[in-house]
Amino acid sequence: MIRKIYQIITLLMILAIYGCSHVPSLEKVFSMKQESADKRLFNVSREKIRNAWGEPHSFFSGFYGDIYCDPNDEDKLIGVYYDGDTDTVIHVVFFDRQK
Repeated sequence: MIRKIYQIITLLMILAIYGCSHVPSLEKVFSMKQESADKRLFNVSREKIRNAWGEPHSFFSGFYGDIYCDPNDEDKLIGVYYDGDTDTVIHVVFFDRQK
């Protein structure tokens, strides 16, 4: 019985670690509200973002960040700002392409 409990606890810990480190797809992020996306991506490394989403569409001039397009609507964009020291996400913002 105790062995079963340890197995369940171990499985839950593995799932928690995977869930915390998993980067959601761009489609999933674009379906989130601003605050949820900001919380979900906070402190995720730039490397993990790029591994999950590929190369960015563009980047910011004067700020350390990348810009990605919504795969379903190229006029919708997300800006991902990184901390220059830790190379991790500090903020995300949704915006529309200016025409």
